[in-house]
Amino acid sequence: MDRREILERYDRELRGETPLPAADFRYERAGAVLRLVGPSAAPQDNCVVFSRLDAASADAAIAGEIARFASLGHAFEWKLHGHDTPADLAGRLLRHRFEPDPPETIMVRDLADEASRVGATPAVDIRRVDESAQLSDLVTVQDAVWNEDHAWYGEALARELAAAPTQIEILIAYAGERPVATSLMRLHAGTQFGSLWGAATLPTFQRTGVYTALVARHVMTARSAGARLLTVDTNDNSGPVLERVGFRPLVNVQGFVWRPAD
Repeated sequence: MDRREILERYDRELRGETPLPAADFRYERAGAVLRLVGPSAAPQDNCVVFSRLDAASADAAIAGEIARFASLGHAFEWKLHGHDTPADLAGRLLRHRFEPDPPETIMVRDLADEASRVGATPAVDIRRVDESAQLSDLVTVQDAVWNEDHAWYGEALARELAAAPTQIEILIAYAGERPVATSLMRLHAGTQFGSLWGAATLPTFQRTGVYTALVARHVMTARSAGARLLTVDTNDNSGPVLERVGFRPLVNVQGFVWRPAD
């Protein structure tokens, strides 16, 4: 597939009403805006996932989303993609008191292409998480890498794993019995897509091929499940690694977060 075809499919299949991450989430549509409402007030559970606005309608739509999430007492993220309209939507969000996250690039790999060559597999043991108790090791790695409390993340993944175990692959790499890296892949039923998330590698194991090995395992699983396309949000650190194993830039993306006033 060429980039334009993939981007059209991405908007249609992944930014539309894809399967919910858990039963306590729901979609709401307001005109040309699609929002995801979650069980908590945290922005990671609440998001504007898709919009098609113009210069005349954008500010009213933004105000409408603020009013809706404010009525719930929720913070939320507006996930802005580089081809979203109008062209000045980022500036409008800033004027409405949204805070920008660092920009990222969504990369995609067409799994129908021949597999790219990768280096030797590092001396780690990659294990798939099958039970929620194993997620404590994932939280340990995430806490160490990002210097933040990720207990909420482990709890959210436990709910997701219980609800749809065949639609999520959570991997942890171990050096001996020490967890050193994590990654997860969601398979989106009814679409041709899988998506990668949750990458974290302890500093002493970075640039050793561990993350590449985790991605290779995800690729095998995605192909076996019949997926055709694999996406991942990348930054300046992970982008070059993924490009070496066949991923290509698809679209720039940036989150803008709104929080209720204290």
